[in-house]
Amino acid sequence: MLESEIVEGLRDAVARSEHSPAEIARRAGFDRSIVTRLIHRERGISIGVAERLADALGLELVLRRKRKG
Repeated sequence: MLESEIVEGLRDAVARSEHSPAEIARRAGFDRSIVTRLIHRERGISIGVAERLADALGLELVLRRKRKG
């Protein structure tokens, strides 16, 4: 399960979205309860769910190398 800035970023994006959690879940192809439990911090999410949720929100998950230092 992911518990990081990614999850917090997705929670913030859901909260700021013009769409309801039910609509976001529908667009991502899963049950509304997954989005609701994420919002209320009742569950973490897998990378697959994070990718689908990001896509439904019009976001892109990106990996990049850390800066040395």
